[in-house]
Amino acid sequence: MTERLFEGTPLTVGADAGFTARVTAIRRDDAGTAVTLDRSQFYPTGGGQPCDLGTLEGVAVVDVVEEGEEHLHRLESDVDWPVGCEVRGQVDLERRLDHMQQHSGQHLLSAVLVRDHGLQTVSFHLGRELCSIDVVADAVAAETLAAAEAASNAAIRAALPVRVEVFHGAAAEAAAETLRKRPDPKALGSERGLRVVQLGPDEAPLDRDACCGTHAGHLGQLGALVVLGSERGKKGHTRIAFAVGGRAIAAVRERLDALSAVCLALGTGHADAGERARGLVAQVSEQGKALKRLEQDAARHEATRLAAERAPSCVQRVTVAGPKALTVYAQTYLAEHPAGVLVLVHADERTSLVVAKGPEAPADVDSGALLRELLAPHQGKGGGSPTFAQGTAPDPSAADAIETAARERLE
Repeated sequence: MTERLFEGTPLTVGADAGFTARVTAIRRDDAGTAVTLDRSQFYPTGGGQPCDLGTLEGVAVVDVVEEGEEHLHRLESDVDWPVGCEVRGQVDLERRLDHMQQHSGQHLLSAVLVRDHGLQTVSFHLGRELCSIDVVADAVAAETLAAAEAASNAAIRAALPVRVEVFHGAAAEAAAETLRKRPDPKALGSERGLRVVQLGPDEAPLDRDACCGTHAGHLGQLGALVVLGSERGKKGHTRIAFAVGGRAIAAVRERLDALSAVCLALGTGHADAGERARGLVAQVSEQGKALKRLEQDAARHEATRLAAERAPSCVQRVTVAGPKALTVYAQTYLAEHPAGVLVLVHADERTSLVVAKGPEAPADVDSGALLRELLAPHQGKGGGSPTFAQGTAPDPSAADAIETAARERLE
């Protein structure tokens, strides 16, 4: 069994991150070399928290996993240490402190969300840059996120204590009744006992939850917590992104720099950036609508001219673009030639194709079937009815071959 040193007093200085241990086994496999120790300060991956990294006798530890009661420390290179020898370990303190901040911040945010808003956390993920929790809700209002952020930072400013206790047997069962959510049976029955992390004083705890992760000594060590937004998760759940401590500062700085760049491009200040951007979006939207109307007018004009010059059934390479414009083109042409069959080909970033027939066209002509036949050799996709079908091929150079094949079929 590996003694879990990381469950002791939270690390704060580099000297505390060092430890000595004895090698109990060495494993060599396709993945490299790994060792087990009689005691370890390295936290193994688990509970939503990544493992600690660092060194053993100067050799980099690149992964730590829990296998039963042992912790497997995978090394960057092979070693010739004999079993039973003493080795010196050093945990990457910067990484540990970051993970402590994020994990304690998660407990804090989850506690505030369930206390003030009835939102229960069901999962936690500690990523490289951001953290997230999933809560039971179809959506979470921005006002709720802002309130939870404010309450969390009030607790940080108050530097509420963080205390870790381990309970066994009947005491573990009693402690389980006081937690934010009941632990699973495995945690309750563990020989190591039920490890409980408490935020706040005994007389008025803010949170009590079962946890095996590393945590700060008090909430003041978190510095700050920033909620960065939310998005829909799996059914009935919402994912909330957040950052704590140094990550919070980095996330805010990144967003401020991006906002400054937007303001510079828009020629406006931070306070007016939103209104200015919304105005530009509305303007672009109106211009887009006007452009589509012009495209449809152009399609109608060109189709009218073509109908006067061509036979009822024809294949035409057109300059108009966009599904709606092509539809208008076909409708205008077939209004003049109700017995005709029309194939329109347009090439730009891809090849667009329309196949349509008038209400008096031969019954054996199936526009959808013909469209699929023309697109099939070019990995194109599309569909429609026997009277009208529309699709595309990814390669614009396919337009020539499609046009040729269509002419052979119709003309």
